[in-house]
Amino acid sequence: MDDFQMSRSLLTFDPPPQAPAGVVAVALAPDRARSREWSTVLLAKGVPHWTAETAEGMAVFVPPEREELALVQLAAYDREQRQEEEAVRRAPPPPPEVMGAVWPGLLVMAVVLGGVHWWKVSVARDLARSWSRDGVEIFVDGEWWRAATALLVHADMAHLLGNLSFGLLLMWFVVRAFGRWLGWWWVGWAGVLGNFAVAAFFYPERWAGVGASTAVFAAVGLLVAHGMIWSHGGQGFRRHRSWLVPFGGGLGLLGVFGSGGDGLNVDVGAHLAGFVAGVVVGMPVAWWQRWCRVRERPVRQAAVS
Repeated sequence: MDDFQMSRSLLTFDPPPQAPAGVVAVALAPDRARSREWSTVLLAKGVPHWTAETAEGMAVFVPPEREELALVQLAAYDREQRQEEEAVRRAPPPPPEVMGAVWPGLLVMAVVLGGVHWWKVSVARDLARSWSRDGVEIFVDGEWWRAATALLVHADMAHLLGNLSFGLLLMWFVVRAFGRWLGWWWVGWAGVLGNFAVAAFFYPERWAGVGASTAVFAAVGLLVAHGMIWSHGGQGFRRHRSWLVPFGGGLGLLGVFGSGGDGLNVDVGAHLAGFVAGVVVGMPVAWWQRWCRVRERPVRQAAVS
C-alpha cells in the first residue's frame, strides 16, 4: 500500500470531464493494459473509478470516501502479482538425478529405433506396410496400434538418422522440462495423437506413413507449450511477447525442418500434426506444473474483503 500512497501524493493530474467533482487520484498506471487490470480489481470490489490519460501514463481517480479501500486493493493486487512472477522466476533447474536419467532414455530410444530398422531390413521386409499409419486399417479394421508402431519404422537409414539426430537433441530438453519419465510419456502420447489426426484427415484415402518425425515435432510442440506457459508475465506488449517468442520459435523450427524441400519425400502433414498435438498436450501439463510450483510460494497477503 505504501507504493500507492507515495505515488498518489505526487499526482496532480486533472480528473476526466465525466468524473464528479471532488474525486482524488490514487495511482498512475504505466500503460493502458495496467490500468485495465486495476480497473478490474476496483470493479470487483464495487469501487467507482475513472481514468484519464496523461503524459506519464493512465491516472486512476476514485471518490474520496473510497480512497483508502482503493489503495488497499490495488496495493494487494500489485504485491500478489510480484510474488507470483517471482515464484515463477525461482523455478529451480532440474535436479542432478533428473539430468543423470536423460542419457539412458536417449540410449534406449536410439537402440529401439535402430533395432526396429535392422529387423525391417534383415527379417521382416514388409514391416513398413504392416506397421504403417494407414487410416483405412486403423478406422475400418480396428488396427489402432498402427498409430504407435508407425513411430518406430523408418523408410531408410537416412530417414532414421535424421529423426535420431534431431529427436535425441529435443528429447534432452523435453526431459529437462517435463521430467525423466513424464517427458517420454507425453512425447509418446502426442506422437500417437498426431498420427491419429493425420490418418483421420486423409481417411478414407490410404495414406500410409512411417517414422518417428511425428513424435519429434510433438517434442517441439511440447517445448513451445512449456515456454509459453512458464514465460507468461508482464504487462502490455511484454505479456504477449512472452508467449509469442516460444511460439514463433516453434513455427520457425517447423518451417525449416518440417517442410522439406524440392525433391524430398517429406510427410509435412505428420510434422504439422505432431507439432499441434505437442502444443495441445503440453499446454495443460505445463500449466499444471506452473500452478504446482507457484503454490509453493509463501502465503499471499490477500486483499481485504
